[in-house]
Parts: sequence; C-alpha cells; structure tokens
Amino acid sequence: MDQTTLPQSKSRETTALLIFPALLLCMIDVHAQTGSEFVDPFIGTGKAGNCYPGAQAPFGMISWSPENVFPAYDDPYARPGYKYGQDSINGFAVTHIDGVGCPAAHDLPFMPALGPLEGSPVNDRRIYASRFRHENECASPGYYSVMLDDIRTEVALTVSERSGVASFTFPSSREAHVVFRPTNNANGIADGSFVIERHSPRMTGWIVSGGFCSGSPLASPYRLYFVAEFNRLYSASGIWEGEVRVPGGRRGYGKATAAYFTFDCRAKRNLMMRIGLSYVSVKNAMRNLRSEIPRWDFEGTRTRAERAWNDILGKITVKGSPGDRKVFTTALYHNMLQPSIFDDVNGEYTGFDDRIHTVPPAHHKYVNFSLWDTYRTTAQIQALLVPEKASDMASSLLLDALQGAPGGFPIWGFYNRETWIMNGYSALPFLSNLIAFGARDVDLPSLKRMMIRAADSLYPRGAKYIRQGYVPDTASKWNYCVSMSIEYSIDDFAASRVCAALGDSAGYRRLAARSQNVFNLFNPQTKYLQRKTESGSWVVPFDASAEEGFNEGNSAQYTWSIPHNVARLVDSLGGPKAAGERLDGFFSQILIDGWNTTQPYYWMGNEPCFGAPFLYNWTGTPWKSQELVKRIARSYDATPDGLPGDDDVGAMSAMYLFMSLGLYPSIPGVGGFVVTGPAFPEVTMRLAGGRTVHMVAENADSLHPYVSAMRIDGAPYRSTWLPLSLLKPGGTTELRFDMAARPDTAWGSAPQDAPPSFNTQDSR
Repeated sequence: MDQTTLPQSKSRETTALLIFPALLLCMIDVHAQTGSEFVDPFIGTGKAGNCYPGAQAPFGMISWSPENVFPAYDDPYARPGYKYGQDSINGFAVTHIDGVGCPAAHDLPFMPALGPLEGSPVNDRRIYASRFRHENECASPGYYSVMLDDIRTEVALTVSERSGVASFTFPSSREAHVVFRPTNNANGIADGSFVIERHSPRMTGWIVSGGFCSGSPLASPYRLYFVAEFNRLYSASGIWEGEVRVPGGRRGYGKATAAYFTFDCRAKRNLMMRIGLSYVSVKNAMRNLRSEIPRWDFEGTRTRAERAWNDILGKITVKGSPGDRKVFTTALYHNMLQPSIFDDVNGEYTGFDDRIHTVPPAHHKYVNFSLWDTYRTTAQIQALLVPEKASDMASSLLLDALQGAPGGFPIWGFYNRETWIMNGYSALPFLSNLIAFGARDVDLPSLKRMMIRAADSLYPRGAKYIRQGYVPDTASKWNYCVSMSIEYSIDDFAASRVCAALGDSAGYRRLAARSQNVFNLFNPQTKYLQRKTESGSWVVPFDASAEEGFNEGNSAQYTWSIPHNVARLVDSLGGPKAAGERLDGFFSQILIDGWNTTQPYYWMGNEPCFGAPFLYNWTGTPWKSQELVKRIARSYDATPDGLPGDDDVGAMSAMYLFMSLGLYPSIPGVGGFVVTGPAFPEVTMRLAGGRTVHMVAENADSLHPYVSAMRIDGAPYRSTWLPLSLLKPGGTTELRFDMAARPDTAWGSAPQDAPPSFNTQDSR
C-alpha cells in the first residue's frame, strides 16, 4: 500500500508549525491571477449567509467541511453545520448545501480523538469535540485545514468531484482514533449499515439520510453509499450499538450506531484517509474513489481541485482593491458549488423513480436545485460562464420530470427527493433563464412540452389559478395565495419565452397572455397586490406590511415583483412620477439584519426584493438605480458577516455579482441586462464560443456611481437595456462607461431608453 510522504512531526510545537505553511497559502497574493487566490470561503459563515468553508470541487458531490458544536442543534444558526462564531468542532462531514435556511445533509461526519474512548457519540454531538482557533484554520477552493487544540491534532482535507482525502497529524500517542459518527449529521439517520473489513483498513456501507426543513430523516429520505479507507492498518477497531461500545465489532446496523478505528501514532504520527461516495452502490463508491484518487496523493489532489477552480473563476476578472476582488471572486465561487453532481464515474445515478439510470458520456446528472431562489440570478451566471454544465442542469431537471418527480419538475429538489419547499413552480423560469443565457445542448422540444404540461396541469393549486386568473385566499396557515399567483404568472411568462424560441407562436401567445394574471390581484384603490376571495372580493382589512397571503414577505415588498411587465405596473401605480415616489418611500429604509417579512421597506436579505433597485429604469430616473445599486452592493464585505442573508445556493452571492457588474438580468427568460454601470474600473468576462466582454468604467469608485455616457465598441449607447444579442458571437465586445459624481438626468431617461416590458406580445 502506498505511504504518505507528508512530513512527520516530533512534538506539539512542530505539529502546530505544520499548519503555518498551509495558512500562508490561504493569504491573498495581489500579484496572482489564478482566481482561487481571491476566494475566502469564510465569507458568509458568520451571522448570515449560512455558508460552509470546507473543501469542494466545482459542483462536487463531496463537500468535506467542519461541523461546530451548537448550544442547540436545531438553532437557526446551526443550519450550515458551521458558524464562524463557534469555538469547537465535533466532526468533519462530507455533504453540505450552500446557504440553505434549513438543516440539511452534513452526512458521514468523522472526527479524530485521543486517549480512552469515554462514551458513545450516537446520541451526543458534543463528545469528542475539540476547541480550535481561527488563526490556526485555513480554507481555499478545494482545501480546508485546522488545528484541533484539545487533542493537538491537525486535520487537512482536499477533494475531487466524488471523493476526498484527509490528513490527520496526531501528537505521539498509542491511542489515536478516528471516530465515525453517522448519527451526528443534520437530522440523524433513518437507517444504516456498515462493515469494517477484517484484514484491510477499510469500511464500507450506506446510510438513509434526509429531513430537509423537517428535522426527521424519514422526510425526503435518500440513500448515500460510501467506502472509507486508511493508508495503514489500525491497531484496534469497534462499533457502538446505541450507548454500548463493542470492541472488535465489525458490523453496524440501524439508526443508532457508530464506529471507531484506533492507530498507534508513536512512530508514524501522520494518518491519511480516503473516502468515496455514491448514491447508487458501494461498488460505485469504490469505483469513484479508485478513478479519482488512485494513490495517497494529498497535494496532487489539492492541486487538481485548485486547477479546476481556476478554470472557472478565471472566466471573470475584475480590477480593484484586494478586498473588493475577494468579495467578487468569492461570490463567483459560491455560485459554482451547487447544484451537485449526482452521477458516478460510470454515468450511473438514482432517479426520482429509485431506478438506476445512466447519463451519456461527458455529461452529468445534477441535483439540489433551490429553484425559487436561484432562478433570479444564479441560473444566468451559470449559463453565461459554464453553458455546457448549464445544459446538463436543464437536462437533469427534464430527467427528473420524466423519471417521476412528484411535482413534475422539482419544486425544491433535494438529491432524488422532493421537499415541496417554497411556492410557485420555479423550475420554469430557472430553465428559461438557462436557455436564454447560453444553455443549448438540451432536448428543447421535449423540455418545452414538459414546461407547457407543467404550466397547464401540474402547478400546485394551479387549477384555480388558471380558471379564475389568480389563486384565491384560504383560511390555511400556509396561505401564500398572492405570492403564489405572482410566481405562477412569472412561470407562465418563462414558459412562453421557450415557446417563442422554438417558433410555437400559439403557445407563446397563450402563456404570455396568462402571465398577466398577476394584475388580477392589483387593487386600484390601494395600489398594492392584495388577497382576493374565491368570489372575487378583496380581503379586508388590508395592511401592506402583513405577511398573510405572501411567502417570506408582504405586499409592500412583493408588489414590485412583476419583472415581465414593469411598464404596466408603473402605469397602474399612476405613472412614472407616482411609481418613482412609491419607490423612494420603499427605499427610505434598507433592511439588512433580521427577518423582515412585516416591514414595508426594501429587504436586501431575501429574493422577492432582488429586482426592486433596478425599477427606476422604467420611471425615467435611471440615475437613482445607479446610485442605489452600488450603495446596496457595499453592504457585502470580505468578512464572515459579509452576506446580508441566506446565500440560498448562490443566489445572494450572484445578486452581488450582477450589482457590481452593473448589469442585471431582470426579466426571466429574456437574454439581456438592465444597465446601472459597473463598480469596478475594468472587468473582463470570457464567455463560451470565443466571446469576450471587456468593460471599462472611467472613474468607477464609490464617489462616482452615476453613468454619464456609455459606448459599445466605440458607438454611443443610451438605452438602459443591453440585449445579450449585442455581444459579438466571436471576438471582443467593449463596453465603455463614463462614471460621474453627479447624476446625469439625460442619459437613459427617455421613454425609449427604458428596458422592455411584455404584454401578450413583445413590446419591442
């Protein structure tokens, strides 16, 4: 068996020194242009964000990250498994999802330990935990390391797509352990089985995990298979059956089991462990491991992961301060973590029908789509930068629909299970955005047929929406009738765009007309979107700040969420002047901290408000959006608290990307951007097909937020809408901006300069 070549340490002091070279590798090199040098995975791990700092390849199946000890594991702050403010670690789990608002995954945690094994980890998350300090912690794309102070042990992790390798550097000890604690994941396990092999340092098995937003692993359960092996034979091993330790035990069963491996680390203090994952079989987990990490090569694995990250992160480069570049590149990094690869190296995956399927060679099956969140921003950035992967994402959602996803397309797909989280049918705008922004290698006719079927017959509560033109109010606690009607209208519009792209004019006109249903809930007296009963009367009394009828928001926030026909919304509010005054009041407070569902102001920490800062472009006052967007973007920073809300699988980070680029994809399914001017003096975007976009913004800084002129390849341009079609299919398109300290009330303010709006037919 191959042996590690990592250096062996002789004392506590030299063990601690091992981490310092790794920490130096985490520091930003302002001369490097590799992309990963400007990523700080700790951004978003503080009070908001719910991000994790661990090792992951782009879109990787495995995301190996530390798990903190929390006062209560069901506390909201425990959702990502890790919070920067905590000071102890109780394990290193191999699955995580970026920024979600519910405990999810955190599967197969392992933890090093020293000395006698005093108790069972089955029902105790705190046992074998160790304190740590951030100065002895390091994270970069594809890598994580930390010194565990209580046991004087360094842990370093790196990964490939489906497999990972860990390095444990123990102090000199006869009893150094690695404890396998599967019940300490996010929600426990519903079942499990593992086998410790007798004559080789290997364990294989599976668990049934789940419980997204429910706390029970029996909700949305999925089966995860694994193989874990060490680079030398253990001196002892055993299992726990509940609270009882069974030395020498080799088989664990059920939902209350754990295992341990003991090593004599007096002569060889470094120990390595490899793990391979699969959602199909143990055999495939072994195949994944042998294919991706065939040797005990920690540094080689880390180098390959870093190279994969640099290939993606180098697609957009910005010039600016190191701190600003760090925020920007980390936001891009967050958008390339999920959705997750679900197929094995042989192409096999488990579908929603629990059957084994195979993707074609050189393609992937993806899972973990937070569609309500990501259709607004993440889909577009992924399609622009990695269209081949975006095409596979679109194909993956189509496969889910064809293979038995209970809602047709997933609502919130968690591995190969549905969670029914959030309202609307957001797969449709997500798919439409993928297609509009570059995903083309997908069966578009089949996708269109499924989108129409979904829009016509699969919307939850959709029959009343289609028959009455809105979802009526009910007495249900989960009464999201207004926000559901909004989302269904957006979904209809998104499906109409795919029809238009394929020449289905009848389908386009029918769905585009139905996308105007949202205005059936616009009350001309209150000038807000408002609940209606089934008989057609308004629900009174009405409070624009009330959450009733809305999911994670209220009417004051959601009334701005009609991105496909802003012009009609502006007219309904009384015209540009009245709409602008309403926007002024809405932005008189910018809410960042807290859960602001009953506040009548702009809440930057949640998706329903994403598009609102750009709406001044429809009121003839685009300079207000230009200043506002840059002011909001400055709320992001290069600290653990640097995200204003749940990252929601990259959505919050992608919002920052577009705000700082000064190009926002406001209209679902329409390839183009609302223009507000970049926050960076120079940006280079390398897109597919040999396209390059070079943006230069004279005087771009916090004191010069306003656009006074724009040129495309030297030609003056006045519109605040930039169609994607204006970017050259090959070669470089130059966008040049003159940024000013004072508003230019002429540029982009004429009616013909406004972005498009869509009724039953395209407005332009």
